[in-house]
Amino acid sequence: MKIHLRLADQPQKSFFRILESMGFGIFLLTFWMSGGFFLGGNPVFLGPYFPSLEIVFPWCGIGILLLFFGKFFSGNLRALGRKEVLFVLLFLGFSALSALFSLDSQSSVLYLILWTVGFLALGFDDAFLLRGRRNRILLLISILLGFAFLHAFPSWSISSDVLSFGAFLGIVFAYLESSFRERILLICLYGFILAQTGSFFLLLFAIGLLLFAKFWIPFYRTSIHKKEILLPLFWFLVLLGWGIVSGWFEISFHWGWISGVWDTFTHAFFGIGEGQYVRALQELSPVILTPDQFQLPTSGFLLTLIEKGIGGFLFLLALLSVRSILQRQVPIILPILIGMFLVFTPDLITAENGILTMLVFAFVTEEKSGRFSNQI
Repeated sequence: MKIHLRLADQPQKSFFRILESMGFGIFLLTFWMSGGFFLGGNPVFLGPYFPSLEIVFPWCGIGILLLFFGKFFSGNLRALGRKEVLFVLLFLGFSALSALFSLDSQSSVLYLILWTVGFLALGFDDAFLLRGRRNRILLLISILLGFAFLHAFPSWSISSDVLSFGAFLGIVFAYLESSFRERILLICLYGFILAQTGSFFLLLFAIGLLLFAKFWIPFYRTSIHKKEILLPLFWFLVLLGWGIVSGWFEISFHWGWISGVWDTFTHAFFGIGEGQYVRALQELSPVILTPDQFQLPTSGFLLTLIEKGIGGFLFLLALLSVRSILQRQVPIILPILIGMFLVFTPDLITAENGILTMLVFAFVTEEKSGRFSNQI
């Protein structure tokens, strides 16, 4: 009887492993897509061609759900410790309470759904530690597809900042694994894609990442050849010089602070509500604004201060730092990478696919540990 049950379980486990693989593939191939299933909001708040207040459930979210259920039913989902569960409850509880004081509670609750789905990645363990030939090829295909669609179909919902984040991930993970023949060529290719997005600050950050490589790569590898740093560094400097001379790069910083947004304690501490920046800008502006004047702040951290308040800002910092400091198997370079992106771009905190991508890679662990009660 026992043998019969085990044999019967094998097809079921195989199905859930397939479900895991499907979820992983769907996420990695669509994380740069901003489109998805319409959840709510007002897509024509400023007219039919300016859908800033539209809220969607991105395609990569489907991948997260498939991966979660596949791991859950196959028994590969990592058990969370009490402190992790407590932090998640506090974070989501604060977000739910903030919705009561937001300009549009319904929109805030829809964003809360996205954050809840993103927190499922806490149980994924090392699933998105993108090492090995298969993961390397899949990420490269995804970035090349996103890059091609971004330039061939500019009207499509593709986030160039999230795509740039993916290129950065390709560079970081290429350095974090043992040597392979195509490493230098792959890093240079990601650098070219990064330069083509037109962000001066992000390419400058990539150069800084290489300059200080000896401070973070040895944590994950015993040694690295100098040419693996110097050749990509030279190529990145060439791209930077070309971008400056040709005027390709956008060297701008939009402060975007709204006068009067913190006039009340509730808005200062809880924020005006996620996705409500454009609405607040319209309501608090002393003059009538045209659609092209509704620009988000350049910094994701600044946008967080406005939309999620001081409390939400502190929770975001805790999400990026506490787990990496207290749990040694978390690659600390990934939260640092996310933090730098939030300094220079808003998409990881304002785009639906950006939020999910940020959470998935913020929770990556260094080694597969199966089911265990995490002790922080």
